[in-house]
Amino acid sequence: MISKLQKLPANAPWSEKQEILTGKILKLATTQKGSLYLQTNLLTKSNPVLIEFLLCEVGQGLSKIMVNTYGNYFFQKLLSNCSVDQRMRIL
Repeated sequence: MISKLQKLPANAPWSEKQEILTGKILKLATTQKGSLYLQTNLLTKSNPVLIEFLLCEVGQGLSKIMVNTYGNYFFQKLLSNCSVDQRMRIL
């Protein structure tokens, strides 16, 4: 899955990336390579649409991510990029 994303051109539209990622964020966030990919390639951009997508994707699985070794790093980075409203929704 990560290899599919890495093969996309740098200027690929978000819709192409979203299509690949939909339904797979929870699994990615809890693996070493997946968590690192999400942190370095997606969460460094602080795009509000992207952050909203990630929050919707993890949904009720957020508690599993927070206690997972690799997921916790993803969660910290996600939280640092959330708006105040998004943080309140997480609580």
